[in-house]
Amino acid sequence: FSFSNFGFMGYAIMEAVFPDIFFEYTLFTLPFWFMIYLWGAPVLLIGSDTEKKGLKDRLKSFVNPMLIGMLIGMLIGLIGVRLPKPVYAIIGDAGKCMSPIAMILTGMTIARIDLVNMIKNWRNYLVSAFRLVIFPLIFIVVALLLPRNGFCSETALWCSLCMVSMPMGLNTIVVPAGYGKDTKDAASLALITHTLSVVTIPCVFMIFKNLVL
Repeated sequence: FSFSNFGFMGYAIMEAVFPDIFFEYTLFTLPFWFMIYLWGAPVLLIGSDTEKKGLKDRLKSFVNPMLIGMLIGMLIGLIGVRLPKPVYAIIGDAGKCMSPIAMILTGMTIARIDLVNMIKNWRNYLVSAFRLVIFPLIFIVVALLLPRNGFCSETALWCSLCMVSMPMGLNTIVVPAGYGKDTKDAASLALITHTLSVVTIPCVFMIFKNLVL
């Protein structure tokens, strides 16, 4: 429930449907990326339910490669340091590899799952309904009650709707797999939610446009 694919899939949708506010969307998602790397990945995806960790251990989990890399990138951007072109090229090419790697790893994980049992498991559809339908509808109801001002502008509402209506994030597979965690449930939900989102995302966007805007 905590991880939606607002990056890989959300960027593609916003760039295709709302190119005028694509840059605003990338800025809008920065705090959420920060929370994923700071708390979501080390605590929810990597942490163990059976291990009781103290405050010191939890603070250590925040010092992870994802958060460190993000902070370094933000610092370079804020200071305005110009890196050599080969460095930019290497970083850019490495970034382009992330989505294909995530898809390959997802496919490898799904290949080990009994697809018949996965399709018959009603719990997968219940979770998918919450992720793809219930959460966006709750947001639409809240949006109807919010006043229109600078903080709650049309751009902010579209960005929020896009984030909340995306399917399960692939980082729920990639990150735990790197630490030897079981990713079968995550892969099942990723496959089902991405398939169903082909229908739910246009419907949610249409409902939002007709009721809220």
